[in-house]
This record gives sequence, C-alpha cells and structure tokens, in this order.
Amino acid sequence: AGTRRGDKAEPGRDRARDSDEERLGRARAREKAMVFLDVLVNYGCRRWLHKEDYSFDEGGDKTRSSSRPSQYPLLGFKDRHLEDDYLEYLVVASRARIILGYVTVILLYGLGPFLLYWPYYKESIWLQDLYRTWSDEQKEDFKEDQQKGIWSKYFPTSSSTMYALFCIVLLMFILGLVAVVCMYQMKRFEKHRTWIFYFTPAMYLLYMAYEGFRFAYSNQSYNDFFGPASWVFVLIFQYAAPLASLFFISLPTL
Repeated sequence: AGTRRGDKAEPGRDRARDSDEERLGRARAREKAMVFLDVLVNYGCRRWLHKEDYSFDEGGDKTRSSSRPSQYPLLGFKDRHLEDDYLEYLVVASRARIILGYVTVILLYGLGPFLLYWPYYKESIWLQDLYRTWSDEQKEDFKEDQQKGIWSKYFPTSSSTMYALFCIVLLMFILGLVAVVCMYQMKRFEKHRTWIFYFTPAMYLLYMAYEGFRFAYSNQSYNDFFGPASWVFVLIFQYAAPLASLFFISLPTL
C-alpha cells in the first residue's frame, strides 16, 4: 500500500520533469537549426545572459521566492529558455500585425519613393551619359552650378545605380513578406518562426541606413517648391513614410 501511495505522489513531479525536459529539447533543437543566428546570439551572448532557471509548480505558482521572473532592462528574461517560449508565443500572436506591416511598407514605399523617381528615369540616364562625355573642366563647372543638397552635385554618374537600389529595396520587402507567409503556413518552419524577429528588424535597419545616406545628399531637392524648409517635407513624406508601417509590427528588443 505504501508503494501505491508513493506512486500516486510521483506523477506530478514526473510531469514537471517531463515539461522541463521537453523545454530543453526544444531549445536544443533550435540551437542546432539556427546556424548563423546562434553564432551571433546563442554562442556569443546566450550563455552569458542565462542567469536563472525559472519554473512553475502544478498550481501555477513559482518554485522561486520572487513574485515574477527577473528580466534585463532591454534584453528580456534572464531565463533564456523562458525568453524563447515568450518569443514563440509572441510571433504567433503577432501574425496579422506583422503581415499587415509588410503590406503597408510595400505600398508606402512602392507608391512613394519608388514611384516618385521613375518619371525622371530617362532624363537622369541621359544626364549621366552626357556627363561622362564632358571634359574635366565642364564637369567641375556643372558641380559648381548645382546647389548643395542635390544628389547630382555629389554623384552625377550614379543614376543607374540609384534606380537599381530602388528596385532592390522594394524586392527586399516583397521577399520578406513571402518569407513571413511561408513560415506561418508551412509546418517545416513551425519551429523557426522566431527568425521573423531577426530578419524583419534587419530589413528596416538596412532601409534606414540606405535612406539616411540618400537624405544626407539630397535633402534640398524640393527647395523650389517649399523653400529652405523643404527638407522637413522630404523627410516626412518621402524617406520616413514607409516607417509608418512599424505602428502595426510588434518587434521585441533584439
């Protein structure tokens, strides 16, 4: 009889032990799959950031004395396994918002900065080819005649490169949307959906770096229309407009 009573007391512990083992198993599976990201995050910072093993008993109360799991100011939970579980939940709960954010940024960029410059494509390419035929003296005179804050003053032969980058940026967001939809729909990516929180911020970071560089050399392009303060309108309605899509996307601190 004593043996039977002891057997009844064990299932709760066994379930807790099994849940911990399953959690560790999922974490190990992710560590094997996330090759590139783990080199930067898991093996570089993860072991250093992991400071506690937070767990719950059967009644939902913690086995630790503190009221809640401890966290870093910006880097999430000190229990990195708990942080992984949180990100897995967050990426599923944010599905509609993330897809809506991608659709919004594609529309804002495609109908804004991307579409804005295409009517001047032939003129820009013609000016680029003409500039290459001029002598050094003519080139210097052309640059001096251009006002500051105009792209052609600093990069008069980069029109074809600029238009190629316009297409690459738009293609980057389109491929990002396709990747997100595939990762949500295909079961083979079910364990890797948290990757969305890695490549999505990377895309926005690349976009901001690219547009920041362009803005630094073309912030006075609309002085003829809006005067010396035209850079404010250029920044809001052209360069920063696609960033309005971030209102729909819930991105954790990475």
